[in-house]
Amino acid sequence: NVQPGHLYTHARSGGTYLIVALAQNSTNDYPDKEDLVVYFSLTKGLLWVRRLSEFNEWVSDSLGYPTHRRFEHLGPAPWYMRLALRIARHAGVLPLV
Repeated sequence: NVQPGHLYTHARSGGTYLIVALAQNSTNDYPDKEDLVVYFSLTKGLLWVRRLSEFNEWVSDSLGYPTHRRFEHLGPAPWYMRLALRIARHAGVLPLV
C-alpha cells in the first residue's frame, strides 16, 4: 500500500525516493484511470511518475523467476520531510492527497 510521505528504494539504481502523491492520468484515451505514483528522487532531485502497478511489480531474475519488488518500502519519511510535503500542499504546489 503506497502512501505519500513514505520512503522507498529502487532495486536497480539503489536510489531513495519520497512518495509525494497518488494521482490519475486525465487523458481521454486512458480509460482505466489507473493510479499513478508521484515520487521525488532524494539522490538526483528529480520528480518522477510511474503507474502504481509498475511501482509495485516484482522484478524477475534471468530465469524469469520473480525475486524482489521494483521498489522496496523503507518506512515513513522523517518528520521534516513529511512537514515539507504538507507545506507544499498548503501552498498549492502539490495536490491534497
